Amino acid sequence: MVPLPEGEQLILDLPEPGLLSNLDPNLIGVAVTDGYGRIKRTWGLASRLELLSAGSTLLETPLANLVEAAAQRGEGGCLFLDGYRFYSASSRAGRTRDVLLLVTDAQEELKIRASSTQNARSAELFRRIGKALAMHQTLDELSVLAVHEIASACGLAAVLLWGKGTDEDKLNLKAHVGVNRQGARLLETLEPESKVSCTAELVAMKRQPFWTSNVSEGLLTNQLEAKFCYLKPKGMGCLPLTIGDKVIGILEVVGREEDTGFLEAKELFETLAEHLALALNTALMFESVERMASFDPMTGIANHRALQEFMTSRVSESERTGTQLGVLMIDVDHFRAFNEEEGHDAGDFVLKEVAKKIKDTLRPYDLPARYGGEEFSAVLPGLDLHYSTEVAERLRRAIESIEYLSPNGRSRHVTASIGVASYPETARDCQSLLKAADVALFKAKRAGRNRVVYYEGQFKEEPKVTDLEDTSWLEDWLREDERKISDALWEYLRPYAKHVSEQLALSKNQQQILENLIKVYPGYRRMMAENDPELMRSLELAAEFRPLLPSLMTMNERFDGTGPMQMKAQKIPLLARVLSALITLAEDQGEPLVRDPARFDPEIVTMITEVSEAA
Repeated sequence: MVPLPEGEQLILDLPEPGLLSNLDPNLIGVAVTDGYGRIKRTWGLASRLELLSAGSTLLETPLANLVEAAAQRGEGGCLFLDGYRFYSASSRAGRTRDVLLLVTDAQEELKIRASSTQNARSAELFRRIGKALAMHQTLDELSVLAVHEIASACGLAAVLLWGKGTDEDKLNLKAHVGVNRQGARLLETLEPESKVSCTAELVAMKRQPFWTSNVSEGLLTNQLEAKFCYLKPKGMGCLPLTIGDKVIGILEVVGREEDTGFLEAKELFETLAEHLALALNTALMFESVERMASFDPMTGIANHRALQEFMTSRVSESERTGTQLGVLMIDVDHFRAFNEEEGHDAGDFVLKEVAKKIKDTLRPYDLPARYGGEEFSAVLPGLDLHYSTEVAERLRRAIESIEYLSPNGRSRHVTASIGVASYPETARDCQSLLKAADVALFKAKRAGRNRVVYYEGQFKEEPKVTDLEDTSWLEDWLREDERKISDALWEYLRPYAKHVSEQLALSKNQQQILENLIKVYPGYRRMMAENDPELMRSLELAAEFRPLLPSLMTMNERFDGTGPMQMKAQKIPLLARVLSALITLAEDQGEPLVRDPARFDPEIVTMITEVSEAA
């Protein structure tokens, strides 16, 4: 029952339960209309609503259907409108049928509805975002899908997402929605460590969220967010995406002008930012593992595994499409000697600079790779042997421009030798292509280094050159003057070494080791005299010296057992006994062989004498 001002009572039989906790005139009211919807009388809350002002008609308002149903068919009804709930009932007064409208304050219901809408909005958002985060592991795919889902689910004017790039001091714009080209270009990179020119950089620097109810009123937003959105914006939030104390990204959300509840969703966006940060971090770790598996950690270019996979794919593509494919093998000249003389830090610097020159010289879709050690490779899709050689020559000149300034002020330039091959001119499979380029590289090194050589003709498997037969390493250990002495020494001792090898039935490997022992001796003698501990350690660790050191270290032993280590007769390595006699022949014209016979193996001395007598 509702008491009316004239002392009468109005008994209400509501069609559905109503929120009538009390009959406070501020929270409840009654209006009476005629059959045409004109307001006749009002009371309480109804008296204060402009919609129900005296003399107005309701047939041109959202209440028209409610009034018509009650006036014409006697059907009561209920309607929620703008935070109020209206109940209708018909009332006959003579021949006319009036309509009674009960009005109740439904602000609590409005809040409940808004809360319900927000909860549904949150549930839908997290459902869609959760699905997106679960489906994509790469950072770029995840970023693009995330911003589109956030913008769509929340009805936003714009969404921007920045993430960490290769430069740890910068954040790159990974994806955006609702932003024009100029805005995207201006916000492409954030540098919070060096400047603060926008809201996102401020948030990245302070690691605190930023919210504003109107982008047109902020100093940092009125020239960017207020202007770069396609839709008219209003509220804005910018949140740091953090893992521990590290900022890995920035999420910026911009609400539409008509979205009055944008700031009420702060908690929703902050929770979303936490989930997104975890997903981005997972994507970063996944890409880091993938990168470690495919890229060389020092130089940042592809590793041997990635090279093989890329070549296999490109050769198949060339075979299918009838296109050509160039391959380069690149070796840094005298790198081992440089590394030992200047130190490993200098060596690392050179490798990084060479990799950078290769990357800068090649096209974006070529593949530079570190083959191993100081050796690099490059795959050039679409280039024949001629154009691949031109690229190799440009690359050689670029590497030649690298300059290293040592701590003592000495300037050293870097050079490289390059071998070139191509598909199908040179070879028709991956392994043959690499081998052909490697053979051409070997010829470039033999021809004097710092040059480009291409493989001529179709590649055929040639007898493998063993590590012992490849004496190019000598140049890394011999000084320029020593190289001439080495060549002269070998030319003089060659016939003696050949005769002794035949008489002793030395194997091919033993013969090659003996030749290498004679050729390296001038440099070894100098290194022994210098007695540099670091140099000696390098000597012991060098792979090319492993088969030589046993003979070099015992060549001064005496056959009678009175030498430095008191090794006697056959206990002295055979090649050490041969080397000792041959070097004495070259340096002292063989006089000690006669004056001090107890020092040498008499059988070997006899063999040497046979050559001298024959000459």
